[in-house]
Amino acid sequence: MIKNHFYLLSGETTTIAIAECLAILESLNMDYKAEKYDQILLLNAEEESCQRIAERAAMVHRCCISLFKCEADFNQIMTSLRDTDFQKHISARETFAVRVKRIKNYSPEVSSLLLEKEIGAFIHRSVGARANLENPDKLFYGVLTDGVFLFGISVRESERKALGLRKAKFRPFFIPSSMNPHLARAMVNLSRARPKEFFLDPFCGAGGLLIEAGLMGCKTIGSDVDKKMVRGAKRNLLHFNVVNWNIILSDAKHLPFNRFDSIATDPPYGGSASTKGARPEELIEFFLQELDELSSPKGYVCLGTPLTINVNEFISGTSFRIVEKHLIPVHKSLTRQIIVLRK
Repeated sequence: MIKNHFYLLSGETTTIAIAECLAILESLNMDYKAEKYDQILLLNAEEESCQRIAERAAMVHRCCISLFKCEADFNQIMTSLRDTDFQKHISARETFAVRVKRIKNYSPEVSSLLLEKEIGAFIHRSVGARANLENPDKLFYGVLTDGVFLFGISVRESERKALGLRKAKFRPFFIPSSMNPHLARAMVNLSRARPKEFFLDPFCGAGGLLIEAGLMGCKTIGSDVDKKMVRGAKRNLLHFNVVNWNIILSDAKHLPFNRFDSIATDPPYGGSASTKGARPEELIEFFLQELDELSSPKGYVCLGTPLTINVNEFISGTSFRIVEKHLIPVHKSLTRQIIVLRK
């Protein structure tokens, strides 16, 4: 069944959050229509899409079935509320709570507390259901953003808390340059990885990308030129009970692989990251030149690099093109770009 859903997104990198959700649907061959707002993605898609995004996405906080969208004006909101048949969504025997979230400082003239009070009173009058703020049967959720108000029923929170338990400090082996699991999961999703298909990270380091791909059900292959990293990544995958994986000691400039369904990687550059004497540009250039042999037809690659590296230059002459680019400030002297390539 096709339904409207909206997703409360992480404020860290909204462009990645939106792209991640759409990439998940594309990897599952689900059709959709999308409307984008600040920290909100409104989708018209199959009902199953809500569950799949909640299970896989790293940059989503909450998934809601949409009941209505209107202008962020108190009178307009109350009119839309009166036009909604709540008897289809809650019975008199159930309890409920109402939450209204304001994104940033949008629509400051609309009181979120007054909205919660008035919406709660209207639902009670309409169906006789009672409020329960601690443990409601139904949570009605509204969002003020970008000049609009979206209102619906919260159906699921995402797995962000579980991702937090896989931060570097909770791993048996970690290095200071380890990528946080939220970004790692997002990069795996941006590569359009699918369960039971082959996923590659040729610069696997401590194994953060492999962990996320493996827990999503991919058959994961990793390689690194550093023996210490190979041993450490293996410890980490065993620690998180990842199955169907293999990690080998190999130079990414001469990989003994071919034909992977999806690839995501964050080559070493600067700081404590080990390049074994090679310049980061050299590593990335050699890797990108090998992509035609590594990636399956119409395959995706998600690549993390410093902003100073011109990936367009390195993919010249290959069958790949850049389809997405997202910027993430790391610190004053480093901005990371997350680039998605496709054949």
